[in-house]
Amino acid sequence: MTPVVFEQAYKVKYNYDSSARQTQIFDILRENAVFDLGKIFSSELFGGISTGVIDTQVWNGKNNFSSIMKRYENNIKRGMDKLTNSLNLG
Repeated sequence: MTPVVFEQAYKVKYNYDSSARQTQIFDILRENAVFDLGKIFSSELFGGISTGVIDTQVWNGKNNFSSIMKRYENNIKRGMDKLTNSLNLG
């Protein structure tokens, strides 16, 4: 959301509080919004790798993450290519 839209929509249109408190709350929400692109694009990025595979290794204390990633190397490369093309970065 662009700053102009944020200022007009949230601070003016949706602000039903005459004090500055609601405006401060909107500012706090805006400042702390986080988008984890790894999670958003994880299906494209790690196509073929179940998150359960990685979770199981971590929770069982196994130290073979690199061999698992090596096993899925081609899938990851294809996922990266697909993601790059869909975002027009390549």
